[in-house]
Amino acid sequence: MKNKGDHKSHGLLMLLCCLVPIILLGILSSLNLPSSGMKNVLSVLLVLACPLGHLLMMKFMVNNHKHLKEEMGEKRKEILNCTHQ
Repeated sequence: MKNKGDHKSHGLLMLLCCLVPIILLGILSSLNLPSSGMKNVLSVLLVLACPLGHLLMMKFMVNNHKHLKEEMGEKRKEILNCTHQ
């Protein structure tokens, strides 16, 4: 079971990962740089940072859950072997 600290840190991480690109986008737009290809590309990447980060996080979570299931299966087998002997 997870404790409340895990949920708090998860919320802070989500907040940080979404706010940083928004703040950087605001800074980029307030610099009044001439419109260039690099500025446009950077703007698009900053807008997509949150959804792309979320997709990557979900991929890593799925891999982590598979690993945990395998680990739990091995522990269960060990427990069953000990009780049958």
